[in-house]
Amino acid sequence: MLLDLLGVTLAGSNTREIHDLVQAWEPWEGPAVVIGHGRNTDVDTSALINAASACCLELDEGNKYAGGHPAAHVIFAALGTAQSSAQPISGHQLLAAITVGYEIAARFGAATTLKKGWHPHGHWGATGAASSVALLKNLDRKDIAAAIDTTAGLMQTTPWPLVTEGAFPYLPD
Repeated sequence: MLLDLLGVTLAGSNTREIHDLVQAWEPWEGPAVVIGHGRNTDVDTSALINAASACCLELDEGNKYAGGHPAAHVIFAALGTAQSSAQPISGHQLLAAITVGYEIAARFGAATTLKKGWHPHGHWGATGAASSVALLKNLDRKDIAAAIDTTAGLMQTTPWPLVTEGAFPYLPD
């Protein structure tokens, strides 16, 4: 999944839309790689642009049991955090944080049942991203739980027309 997502991200990074996004955004220098653009930026911007690149061709990973696409959230938050760490992060630590973050996001997705007409993809991926980042920052259990709680409280679930039409034309029953 990791290698597939990185390949899809590289392909997505070459689309006109992502090039335009990077050009308009003018990301500043930082420690985290913007895949396919030969530049680095801050962790948040890198995670957002890389996730957009991963998803824009609709080839990113999908997991019916996770109820969405948590990898785009988890992997790029973890990669950026590892790249920005003052302490070296081993490959084992990075993969463990990604695995735990993906599992947490997948459990949120599996536990969620949405009404028909609502967009289910990825919103609980933020809980996995928070978990991965917290693990890579060596936070204790209480702070990891707080990171998950915080992101769970920020989740949005949107109607499908927002995805397909870019607006809120109606709210499903």
